[in-house]
Amino acid sequence: MSNWPLPSPDIQCLLRTLPTKSTGHPIGTAAIMSSHIKKCPKTPLDVRTYLLNAHQFQQQKMKMNPTIIQDQQSDILSDESILPVNIYETNKLLLESIIEGGAPLSFVDSTKFREFVHLINIHYHVPTRKQLSNDILNDVYKKVQVSIQKFISKFEWISITTDGWTNIHQDHIINYMVIGKNRQTELVKIKDTFGESQTSTVIFKDLDDILIRIGLEKINAIITDGAANHIRMKVILTQKYSNILALP
Repeated sequence: MSNWPLPSPDIQCLLRTLPTKSTGHPIGTAAIMSSHIKKCPKTPLDVRTYLLNAHQFQQQKMKMNPTIIQDQQSDILSDESILPVNIYETNKLLLESIIEGGAPLSFVDSTKFREFVHLINIHYHVPTRKQLSNDILNDVYKKVQVSIQKFISKFEWISITTDGWTNIHQDHIINYMVIGKNRQTELVKIKDTFGESQTSTVIFKDLDDILIRIGLEKINAIITDGAANHIRMKVILTQKYSNILALP
């Protein structure tokens, strides 16, 4: 009879389900144990969360570096230096939050913001502005473009509105938004006009690019403010596209 101590009741549920050796000990691998712990309702929540996050991180690392081979996977999962967060997805969500809030990328370089994040999770290291603006920014851009196209495809008719405003750095920004049924809106472009005179010709060119991208057959109206350069731009617009209504 084996002199090994009986296993903890917390893991007996697993041991009962595994085939055993002649000594009575279960036959299995670390992967089987890990898989069970992630699914077992008796596993403490913090342990399950750590394992799931570590697995997600390993999957992302495999995606970004296909040269990682099978015998390295266990090293990734068992490495205690791995952060208990999905780094890529967390950084992407951070970038999306910055864009949605209209904040500059330099926000992540703020000392106070970094201190704030450190208090929430000491394992997460905030990326620099340069790190965010590389591959992650491209991925987020592609995701946003897909979202815009889905929005546009929902409606038979689309209107476009423009609005200018000044940010905290006194830069003049122009937003271009599409409006669908029941006043549903989607932002399609933000332009920083620094160093560029906003003549009627320049404004028309920017707007024309958006019209062509969306599809002229879907556009029923353009709405802008009553500034003199916009009034002149609408004259150019209606001369080229007589079927599009320019308001006001």
